[in-house]
Amino acid sequence: MNRSITILAVLAALAGNLTRSGMAGDMKHEHAAVAATSALDPLKSLEGEWTGKAGTKGQEMQDATVIYRVTANGTVVMETLFSGTPHEMVTMYTADGNRIALAHYCSMGNQPRMVSRARGASNELAFEFVPTPGIDARKDMHMHGAKLTIVDPDHLRSEWTQFDKGKVANVMMFEFARKK
Repeated sequence: MNRSITILAVLAALAGNLTRSGMAGDMKHEHAAVAATSALDPLKSLEGEWTGKAGTKGQEMQDATVIYRVTANGTVVMETLFSGTPHEMVTMYTADGNRIALAHYCSMGNQPRMVSRARGASNELAFEFVPTPGIDARKDMHMHGAKLTIVDPDHLRSEWTQFDKGKVANVMMFEFARKK
């Protein structure tokens, strides 16, 4: 027990010395400029809270909120949907060369991964499922595709396509306005 306390005390003293000497400030993580992060720029522009409606295509829409946050030194955009509810979901968007990769942490308990397709309209980002550990796309229910449309700086529309047994089970529709 005393040995653990001594080790922690030594580590704390070393950390304090590094900080006081300025070495910690000099120990920057140097990364080459990543031009591909510009692929994230449309998503970065969404930073903030959005409110609106969500529902299955053809069904009644319910109130919904989504929050976008830029993190990891601008290399990740985190989307939190239905924050604070049992259905809360998080999607992490990152640059993957000139594409965007996403991991969707779904309330269904799986984490499908997708990559962006070639850009169609300049205000649209479309994503398609890629092989994901733990998901058999021919059998398992999962989100298989997504499309985000940035209507204008204050309006966003998205569609998430759910697959079950290898085919479309439903499409979730979202209409959001930036919260002022």
